[in-house]
Amino acid sequence: MIRKNIYVLLALVFFVSTVIFGVYQKVENNKYEAFISHEIKNGILKFANGVTINKSIISDALENNEISREQIEELELYFGNIIESGFTVIDLSTTWMNKIDASQYNSSPYPVHMVLDFNNYITRLKREEFVEKDTYLLTEIDTTKLKIMKNIFTSWENILAQNIIGIEKNKKKDSGITVTDKFPKIYGDDLINKKDWINLIDDIQTKSQSFEEEIKLNF
Repeated sequence: MIRKNIYVLLALVFFVSTVIFGVYQKVENNKYEAFISHEIKNGILKFANGVTINKSIISDALENNEISREQIEELELYFGNIIESGFTVIDLSTTWMNKIDASQYNSSPYPVHMVLDFNNYITRLKREEFVEKDTYLLTEIDTTKLKIMKNIFTSWENILAQNIIGIEKNKKKDSGITVTDKFPKIYGDDLINKKDWINLIDDIQTKSQSFEEEIKLNF
């Protein structure tokens, strides 16, 4: 009888331990998913912010047919943000989450390598044209490059608004996108389990291909 009670007690201890371990694992998994979701959200917001701000700067430069040192430096800053956030979100989707086949991206996703080309052009312009002046009149070649950049950013704004709830196109034509309070409400700590951010990556990668030839010819 005593031996039977011991077996029952051991079985009970094992069961309770298993339940506790299962609960602990679930809590840890939830924390992990919340952390990754936070990183994805920050990456998307940083990417969207960089795209819409730089598009606005480029639009102003095209309208005035000139660009200032201050605008150049601001473009460099936000190009850096776009590159960093682009790598982060792609890396999370491929290396860590296995949501996307990494071979599709050849370690060089379109948002990243295109913006690297843009940034190299802007940095070169700053180095060559802003040694002794603070404003530079755009040439026909510069105008062509900036128009390509603007068109690509407009495309990315549309893709962001189509795929991510809470990122919306502004009603005024050519005035960018806005992040609303729907974004945190909808995604919370669970963005990692939504398809929206994966669809966003796929769409940007696929739809940016149409600009590839222009990039090769002009940058």
